[in-house]
Amino acid sequence: MIFRSAAIMKNTFLILLSILTLSCKAQIASLYEYDLDLPEGNYYKDLSNDLNKFEGTWHYQNNDTLIVMTLQKKAQVYDSTNNTYEDLIIGEYKMEVNNQIILNYLNRLDDPNITGYEHYIAGMNLLNKNDIPKCLECGDFERRLQVYFTDPERAYIPGGIIFRHHINNSNEEQLIATFIQVGAYAVDDDSYPSDTRIPLSTYTLTKL
Repeated sequence: MIFRSAAIMKNTFLILLSILTLSCKAQIASLYEYDLDLPEGNYYKDLSNDLNKFEGTWHYQNNDTLIVMTLQKKAQVYDSTNNTYEDLIIGEYKMEVNNQIILNYLNRLDDPNITGYEHYIAGMNLLNKNDIPKCLECGDFERRLQVYFTDPERAYIPGGIIFRHHINNSNEEQLIATFIQVGAYAVDDDSYPSDTRIPLSTYTLTKL
Protein backbone atom coordinates (compact mmCIF):
# COMPACT_ATOMS: atom_id res chain seq x y z
CA MET A 1 0.00 0.00 0.00
CA ILE A 2 2.88 2.30 0.83
CA PHE A 3 4.56 1.62 -2.53
CA ARG A 4 1.29 2.26 -4.39
CA SER A 5 0.83 5.61 -2.64
CA ALA A 6 4.37 6.60 -3.47
CA ALA A 7 3.78 5.75 -7.13
CA ILE A 8 0.61 7.83 -7.19
CA MET A 9 2.43 10.77 -5.61
CA LYS A 10 5.23 10.44 -8.15
CA ASN A 11 2.77 10.41 -11.08
CA THR A 12 0.93 13.39 -9.66
CA PHE A 13 4.21 15.28 -9.29
CA LEU A 14 5.17 14.54 -12.91
CA ILE A 15 1.78 15.72 -14.18
CA LEU A 16 2.04 18.96 -12.21
CA LEU A 17 5.60 19.45 -13.45
CA SER A 18 4.45 19.02 -17.05
CA ILE A 19 1.65 21.54 -16.60
CA LEU A 20 4.05 24.00 -15.00
CA THR A 21 6.53 23.55 -17.86
CA LEU A 22 3.84 24.16 -20.47
CA SER A 23 2.61 27.21 -18.58
CA CYS A 24 6.11 28.67 -18.56
CA LYS A 25 6.42 28.19 -22.32
CA ALA A 26 2.97 29.57 -23.13
CA GLN A 27 3.24 33.31 -22.72
CA ILE A 28 0.99 36.27 -23.34
CA ALA A 29 2.15 38.23 -26.37
CA SER A 30 0.76 41.39 -27.95
CA LEU A 31 -1.72 40.73 -30.73
CA TYR A 32 -0.06 43.50 -32.70
CA GLU A 33 3.22 41.57 -32.62
CA TYR A 34 1.74 38.26 -33.78
CA ASP A 35 4.64 35.96 -34.64
CA LEU A 36 4.33 32.23 -35.33
CA ASP A 37 8.04 31.83 -34.59
CA LEU A 38 7.20 32.20 -30.91
CA PRO A 39 6.46 28.99 -28.97
CA GLU A 40 3.23 27.15 -29.69
CA GLY A 41 0.47 27.63 -27.15
CA ASN A 42 1.08 31.37 -26.83
CA TYR A 43 -1.86 33.66 -26.18
CA TYR A 44 -1.89 36.66 -28.51
CA LYS A 45 -3.86 39.17 -26.48
CA ASP A 46 -5.28 42.51 -27.61
CA LEU A 47 -3.28 44.36 -24.97
CA SER A 48 -3.95 47.78 -26.52
CA ASN A 49 -7.68 47.07 -27.08
CA ASP A 50 -7.29 47.80 -30.79
CA LEU A 51 -10.15 45.43 -31.62
CA ASN A 52 -12.69 47.19 -29.41
CA LYS A 53 -13.39 50.02 -31.84
CA PHE A 54 -14.52 47.55 -34.53
CA GLU A 55 -17.24 45.98 -32.37
CA GLY A 56 -20.89 46.79 -33.00
CA THR A 57 -23.54 46.77 -35.71
CA TRP A 58 -22.67 48.74 -38.81
CA HIS A 59 -24.94 49.93 -41.61
CA TYR A 60 -24.36 50.85 -45.27
CA GLN A 61 -27.11 52.34 -47.44
CA ASN A 62 -26.69 53.47 -51.03
CA ASN A 63 -29.72 53.87 -53.28
CA ASP A 64 -31.38 50.43 -53.29
CA THR A 65 -28.55 48.50 -51.56
CA LEU A 66 -28.40 47.85 -47.81
CA ILE A 67 -25.53 46.07 -46.04
CA VAL A 68 -25.54 45.35 -42.31
CA MET A 69 -22.63 43.82 -40.37
CA THR A 70 -22.39 42.85 -36.74
CA LEU A 71 -18.89 42.40 -35.33
CA GLN A 72 -17.96 40.99 -31.92
CA LYS A 73 -14.67 40.66 -30.07
CA LYS A 74 -13.87 37.23 -28.65
CA ALA A 75 -11.08 36.64 -26.16
CA GLN A 76 -8.58 33.77 -26.06
CA VAL A 77 -9.99 31.75 -28.96
CA TYR A 78 -8.05 28.59 -29.74
CA ASP A 79 -6.55 28.37 -33.24
CA SER A 80 -5.98 24.68 -33.92
CA THR A 81 -4.09 25.39 -37.16
CA ASN A 82 -1.26 27.20 -35.38
CA ASN A 83 -1.82 25.82 -31.86
CA THR A 84 -2.17 29.28 -30.38
CA TYR A 85 -4.80 31.31 -28.55
CA GLU A 86 -5.77 34.74 -29.76
CA ASP A 87 -8.25 37.57 -29.38
CA LEU A 88 -10.15 38.12 -32.59
CA ILE A 89 -13.11 39.76 -34.25
CA ILE A 90 -15.90 37.53 -35.51
CA GLY A 91 -18.96 38.69 -37.42
CA GLU A 92 -21.81 38.03 -39.81
CA TYR A 93 -23.67 40.13 -42.36
CA LYS A 94 -26.73 40.60 -44.51
CA MET A 95 -27.51 42.40 -47.75
CA GLU A 96 -30.77 43.65 -49.25
CA VAL A 97 -31.41 45.04 -52.72
CA ASN A 98 -34.71 46.78 -53.50
CA ASN A 99 -35.98 45.66 -50.07
CA GLN A 100 -35.39 42.04 -51.03
CA ILE A 101 -33.08 39.98 -48.81
CA ILE A 102 -30.24 38.65 -50.94
CA LEU A 103 -28.39 37.02 -48.05
CA ASN A 104 -28.65 37.08 -44.27
CA TYR A 105 -26.28 35.29 -41.91
CA LEU A 106 -26.68 37.48 -38.83
CA ASN A 107 -28.39 34.71 -36.84
CA ARG A 108 -25.20 32.62 -37.00
CA LEU A 109 -23.82 34.82 -34.22
CA ASP A 110 -26.38 33.26 -31.87
CA ASP A 111 -25.35 29.68 -32.68
CA PRO A 112 -23.00 28.36 -29.94
CA ASN A 113 -21.85 25.59 -32.27
CA ILE A 114 -20.24 28.14 -34.63
CA THR A 115 -17.00 29.51 -33.24
CA GLY A 116 -13.84 31.37 -34.27
CA TYR A 117 -12.92 31.16 -37.91
CA GLU A 118 -16.10 29.22 -38.72
CA HIS A 119 -17.83 32.60 -38.88
CA TYR A 120 -18.07 34.27 -42.28
CA ILE A 121 -16.14 37.27 -40.94
CA ALA A 122 -13.21 36.45 -38.66
CA GLY A 123 -9.69 37.69 -38.06
CA MET A 124 -7.24 39.66 -35.94
CA ASN A 125 -4.49 40.89 -38.29
CA LEU A 126 -3.65 44.46 -37.28
CA LEU A 127 -2.10 46.74 -39.91
CA ASN A 128 -0.23 50.00 -39.50
CA LYS A 129 -0.33 52.80 -42.07
CA ASN A 130 2.63 51.43 -44.04
CA ASP A 131 1.43 47.84 -44.24
CA ILE A 132 0.13 46.81 -47.65
CA PRO A 133 -2.22 48.19 -48.77
CA LYS A 134 -0.74 51.44 -47.46
CA CYS A 135 -3.05 53.99 -45.85
CA LEU A 136 -1.63 57.46 -46.51
CA GLU A 137 -4.48 59.15 -44.65
CA CYS A 138 -4.02 57.01 -41.52
CA GLY A 139 -2.37 58.44 -38.43
CA ASP A 140 1.09 57.28 -37.38
CA PHE A 141 -0.30 55.14 -34.54
CA GLU A 142 -3.57 54.15 -36.19
CA ARG A 143 -4.22 50.46 -36.71
CA ARG A 144 -6.51 48.89 -39.26
CA LEU A 145 -7.91 45.36 -39.09
CA GLN A 146 -7.74 42.69 -41.78
CA VAL A 147 -10.11 39.72 -41.52
CA TYR A 148 -11.21 36.77 -43.60
CA PHE A 149 -14.52 37.12 -45.45
CA THR A 150 -16.52 34.19 -46.81
CA ASP A 151 -19.48 34.14 -49.16
CA PRO A 152 -20.67 30.56 -48.51
CA GLU A 153 -22.27 30.26 -51.96
CA ARG A 154 -18.96 31.31 -53.57
CA ALA A 155 -16.54 29.93 -51.01
CA TYR A 156 -14.02 29.18 -53.75
CA ILE A 157 -13.21 32.92 -53.83
CA PRO A 158 -10.66 33.63 -51.04
CA GLY A 159 -11.99 36.88 -49.62
CA GLY A 160 -10.94 39.39 -47.03
CA ILE A 161 -11.94 42.75 -45.61
CA ILE A 162 -9.72 45.59 -44.42
CA PHE A 163 -11.52 47.70 -41.83
CA ARG A 164 -10.57 51.22 -40.92
CA HIS A 165 -12.34 52.91 -37.99
CA HIS A 166 -13.15 56.55 -38.65
CA ILE A 167 -14.95 59.46 -36.97
CA ASN A 168 -16.60 61.74 -39.54
CA ASN A 169 -17.27 65.48 -39.32
CA SER A 170 -20.65 64.78 -37.70
CA ASN A 171 -18.89 62.84 -34.93
CA GLU A 172 -20.37 59.57 -36.21
CA GLU A 173 -18.43 56.34 -35.90
CA GLN A 174 -17.80 54.75 -39.27
CA LEU A 175 -16.09 51.69 -40.68
CA ILE A 176 -14.44 51.98 -44.07
CA ALA A 177 -14.64 48.38 -45.29
CA THR A 178 -12.57 47.36 -48.31
CA PHE A 179 -13.51 43.91 -49.64
CA ILE A 180 -10.56 42.22 -51.34
CA GLN A 181 -9.49 38.93 -52.86
CA VAL A 182 -6.67 37.46 -50.78
CA GLY A 183 -5.42 34.71 -53.07
CA ALA A 184 -5.76 32.96 -56.40
CA TYR A 185 -8.36 30.32 -57.16
CA ALA A 186 -9.26 28.00 -60.03
CA VAL A 187 -12.61 26.53 -61.10
CA ASP A 188 -13.47 23.92 -63.69
CA ASP A 189 -16.36 25.86 -65.18
CA ASP A 190 -16.01 29.37 -66.65
CA SER A 191 -19.63 30.05 -65.77
CA TYR A 192 -18.73 30.35 -62.08
CA PRO A 193 -19.11 33.95 -60.85
CA SER A 194 -15.80 35.73 -60.32
CA ASP A 195 -17.05 38.06 -57.58
CA THR A 196 -18.68 37.58 -54.19
CA ARG A 197 -22.33 38.56 -53.84
CA ILE A 198 -21.20 41.62 -51.92
CA PRO A 199 -19.00 42.97 -54.72
CA LEU A 200 -15.30 43.50 -54.00
CA SER A 201 -15.26 47.23 -53.40
CA THR A 202 -15.05 49.83 -50.60
CA TYR A 203 -18.08 50.66 -48.45
CA THR A 204 -18.48 53.20 -45.67
CA LEU A 205 -20.65 51.85 -42.86
CA THR A 206 -22.08 53.88 -39.99
CA LYS A 207 -22.51 52.50 -36.48
CA LEU A 208 -26.11 51.92 -35.45
